[in-house]
Amino acid sequence: MILSRITRALREQNWFAVALEFVIVIAGVVIGFQVTEWNADRIARQDEALILTRLETDYQELSDRIDWAIERNIAIFDALSRLMDVIQSEEPQPANPEQFRQDLDTAFTGVLGPLRSSTIVELTSAGNMNLIRDDTLRANLLVLDESVQRTASLFDILDAGNRAIQAPFISTIIFENTISADGTPQTWGVIGADLETMRANPAVLSTISMRRRNIAFMLDWLHRLRQDVDAMQTQIEAETTP
Repeated sequence: MILSRITRALREQNWFAVALEFVIVIAGVVIGFQVTEWNADRIARQDEALILTRLETDYQELSDRIDWAIERNIAIFDALSRLMDVIQSEEPQPANPEQFRQDLDTAFTGVLGPLRSSTIVELTSAGNMNLIRDDTLRANLLVLDESVQRTASLFDILDAGNRAIQAPFISTIIFENTISADGTPQTWGVIGADLETMRANPAVLSTISMRRRNIAFMLDWLHRLRQDVDAMQTQIEAETTP
């Protein structure tokens, strides 16, 4: 219809009508592009809002996991300290045998390191980090993700180191393990240790001391990471608050 009107205007040399029709066509194209851009921006905002909501959940879970790891490492550190006191004391037997047994059982238990945000893993794998439009937030998320990976790697290294040095300690432990008639485990765990052998072998005390030092390193890394996660949670909350 517009084309026929322009053709007729040209035939009649009605230049005003020709100009008006061209203005209408151009305005229509511009408005069409603008509507498309507005719609794309709306979809991008919706996608970003969903991502930020997922990140809030991810980092709350990471925060909870770090808190648990800190609590667990403190318990291990305290158990190792009490074991060192018992070994270095002149008492023939521990003053609190049940506490001693529990500390033996706790001393070399493992602690899981932090886990990466599944949302960040998904975004980086797909090359979609640009869905987070704020440059500062996007950069800080990547820095935090690197910190999480680095801390997890350090945990793995120390865990391997702990397994490598625990032999002198484990050799003094007395375990209780029973099974039923059909071979099903019924009880397992530590019931005590040969305290005399512990004291006679300097490697045992050295092993416990090294394990405690490693736990102190883990606690330092966890507290640092906890601060970074807290800062990230605050930044994400600021982005999601109207």
